[in-house]
Amino acid sequence: MLTWLQVLVQMSCETARQWYSSAKVHHEGFEVMPINRPNMSRFTAIKLLLLFAAFLSFLLSVGLFFLAEERAQGIFVGLWVPSILSLGALMLVGEDKR
Repeated sequence: MLTWLQVLVQMSCETARQWYSSAKVHHEGFEVMPINRPNMSRFTAIKLLLLFAAFLSFLLSVGLFFLAEERAQGIFVGLWVPSILSLGALMLVGEDKR
């Protein structure tokens, strides 16, 4: 049975492989082909990146707090989650107005 982490890594690898499968490097004789990736706005990419960072911070803090018995470090890393999400809110203010 696969763990959730193995499934996440598998999905990430498959997605990256699909996105970059048609890309060729243009350097000394190779031709450039555009990467076939879904239409994603810059703001959507920032949102996803910040949500991923916050979720990763949450998982790390839970791991430190409960699994590694490093309670103070777990709390410190747990404080990153609202900080990351606040940063995202500040960066994306006025997105709908553009």
